[in-house]
Amino acid sequence: MKILILDGCAVEQLAVAWLVESCRARGWEAEVLALRGRQIAPCTGCFGCWLRTPGICTTDDDGREVLRQIVQSDGTLLLTPVTFGGYSALLKRALDRIIPMISPFFATVNGETHHRLRYTRQPRFGAVGLAGDDDAEEATTFRTLAARNALNWHEPQPVIALLRADTDAAAARALLATTFDAAGWK
Repeated sequence: MKILILDGCAVEQLAVAWLVESCRARGWEAEVLALRGRQIAPCTGCFGCWLRTPGICTTDDDGREVLRQIVQSDGTLLLTPVTFGGYSALLKRALDRIIPMISPFFATVNGETHHRLRYTRQPRFGAVGLAGDDDAEEATTFRTLAARNALNWHEPQPVIALLRADTDAAAARALLATTFDAAGWK
C-alpha cells in the first residue's frame, strides 16, 4: 500500500518519522509531502474544477501536485498540529484545494447529503493530530472534524489518532499500530 503523509506542520516534527516508520513496519511505502514552503493559493470558490476543467483546479500552483499525489496514493494521512481542535492553516488550505477530487453531484450517505466521488478508486483517509496539552474538548473537536472529513472522503474506517507533545517514540509507534489495526488498514 502506498501511503501519502500530508505534513501540515509549520516546522519539522518527530511525528513525521514515527508515521513513516509505522507505515514501513507494515510493509507499506510511505511518502511525505511537506506543505511548508509550497505555493498553494486559497480556493477561490469558482467551481471551475467542476465545470470548466473537471477534476483539475483552475489555479496552477502546488495545489495541483498535492491533489495528484493524493489521488495516486492508496491512503492519505493528514499530519497536523491541533489548533483549537482543527487543522493547521497550511493543511486547511491544501484540503480546500482538493475539491476537484469530488463530483459536483450528490448522494445520500447514512441519511445525509454528500458529494459523490469523482474517481472509482478512492484512497483511504486518516488524520494524526499533534496536541500541545491534554485538552479533552480540543481532542473531541479534532476527532469529530477528522471523522466528518472521513465521511466526506467516503472512508468507512478512518485512522484518527492524537499524539500529545510529551509522547515518546515507542508510545507513538504503539498508538499508531493500534489505530491502524482498529481501522482495518492492511
